[in-house]
Amino acid sequence: SKISSSQSEKIAVISNGYDSADFELVSETENDLFTITYTGTLADNYNIDGFLEAMISLVNDYGKSKIKLQFVGRVSKKYRDIIEGSSLVQICNFEGHVSHKESISYLKNANALFLAIPDEPNNEGILTGKLFEYLAARKPIIGVGPVFGDAAVIIEECKSGRMFKYKDEQSINKYIANLYLSWVDNSEIKTKSNIYKNYSRENLTKKLVNLIP
Repeated sequence: SKISSSQSEKIAVISNGYDSADFELVSETENDLFTITYTGTLADNYNIDGFLEAMISLVNDYGKSKIKLQFVGRVSKKYRDIIEGSSLVQICNFEGHVSHKESISYLKNANALFLAIPDEPNNEGILTGKLFEYLAARKPIIGVGPVFGDAAVIIEECKSGRMFKYKDEQSINKYIANLYLSWVDNSEIKTKSNIYKNYSRENLTKKLVNLIP
């Protein structure tokens, strides 16, 4: 049956969010290496080839002595083999599965965060749970996926990074290179906007309560 216009006006969507307490309990340290971190599962359909090519170009341009790429969680054999068969093997760490608290520590102690949206039909509405924890970590997000999808809109709204097309190697490389050079110059690259706080579970709960008659 069709939903009437009067019914549809009453529908509201509350997104997932992050727990503020998880981040208040974790301290940050300064890195000797410019560290880009990915947390969670990385499956074959995440299509990170363009990102990896951008990283290879970054290492070719600036050397491997100051750059680190780490994957925290399960990485598919396909992508592990690709990475280990490339020059990225010299800068890449595979940390495997860790506890949730440890994963938050990896986020807070990164200099930038890599996000990948699965490359599949109708992926514009995919909002991975880790997106909101990425926002709370306040580190620039390097995303690949639908550039007009829901995740891209939220990243833009929170001024927390950029979403790129899967194969846009040049733009991805340029963005990461700018972050890296800012880090080398000791510039603050932590995101400054507080809009991300709208996605704390506390604020989302308040929003839900306000919607209840």
